[in-house]
Amino acid sequence: MNHDRDVLFNPVTNEVEIHGRESISIQELYNRARDWECFLPNLSYPHVFDGEGKRPLPDGTVTDITATLNRDWKIHAFSDKKSTLIIYGGNLRRHDNSEPIVKDSKVNVILEQATTLSREKQYQANSITTILGSCLLIIPFVVGFAPLEDIWKFVGAIIGLQGGYFLPISRKRFSE
Repeated sequence: MNHDRDVLFNPVTNEVEIHGRESISIQELYNRARDWECFLPNLSYPHVFDGEGKRPLPDGTVTDITATLNRDWKIHAFSDKKSTLIIYGGNLRRHDNSEPIVKDSKVNVILEQATTLSREKQYQANSITTILGSCLLIIPFVVGFAPLEDIWKFVGAIIGLQGGYFLPISRKRFSE
């Protein structure tokens, strides 16, 4: 596939047009928008996206990008046949929190949004394997002496969790 023409920016309709793709990352959409904005004829238009994220975490990884569509811009997927497009790798939203995807009868768009963890919860998520490994050494000794519910409270107290700590991906479908 020719990737030069698969993502187009239409300033008349304020649509980011995605043609014939099965998947695309939010980072790629953001980068392609910045490239489009750099061409002389496009300098007169406002930015398509504002972006934030990519902050370093203690384990050396970085947070996902959050791309916010500005003004009246929306994403519109096109295809010659019934298909599915998956948009992944961060968060995509509109400046006014309305739906960022134009519904189309031929293309089912799945937007995989990443959730953001607080720094404390990120640390817990990164440390959970080490902590659970330590708990597994203690649990066999406690099991004979305490009800199972109390054991899980004990494990939760060590980890510092009260209930779940994160939901890695939420999927949202945009189709008619």
